[in-house]
Amino acid sequence: MRIAVLSDSHGALANISRALEIAHPIDLICFAGDGCRDIERWLSEDSCDECGGDYGQGCMSGGSNGWGRERDDSRSHARSRSRIMTEIVLGNCDFAGDYPLEVVFPAGGMRILMTHGHYYNVKSGYQRLVYRAEELQADAVIFGHTHIPEYT
Repeated sequence: MRIAVLSDSHGALANISRALEIAHPIDLICFAGDGCRDIERWLSEDSCDECGGDYGQGCMSGGSNGWGRERDDSRSHARSRSRIMTEIVLGNCDFAGDYPLEVVFPAGGMRILMTHGHYYNVKSGYQRLVYRAEELQADAVIFGHTHIPEYT
C-alpha cells in the first residue's frame, strides 16, 4: 500500500498537487489538518493539471465505506478521487469542515491514529500523543502542526 502523508498546506494548493504528482500512484492520502479546504479542492478536480492524470470526479459526500473506522460521529470522512482513498482531520487553522479532530483507521495491516497534533502539544514533545496512541491501540501515528517532517 502506497500512502501519501500531507499536512499544513495553509492555502498552497500547488504544493499539494506537486507532492501528489511526485508520489503518484497513491492508494491512500492522509491529510493531517491545516489546509482541509486545499485537499478538498484537489479532490474535487477531475484531473491533476500538473501531471495530466485523469483521476475521475471527486466524491465530496460523506457516507459509510465499510472500513469500520472509529469516529465520534459514525460518518465516514473518506473521500475518493478515482481509486484514491483519503483520510482528513481538522487542524487548529481549519475553521470550517465536517472532519474529526482525530481518526483511527486500518491501512497496510496496521491501526493508524491521525490527528493534527495541537491538542496533544506536539511542539513541546510527543508523550501525550504516545499515551493516546497506546490508549487506542494504534500501531502508528500521523500528525502535523510542527511543520517539521519526521519519521521514527
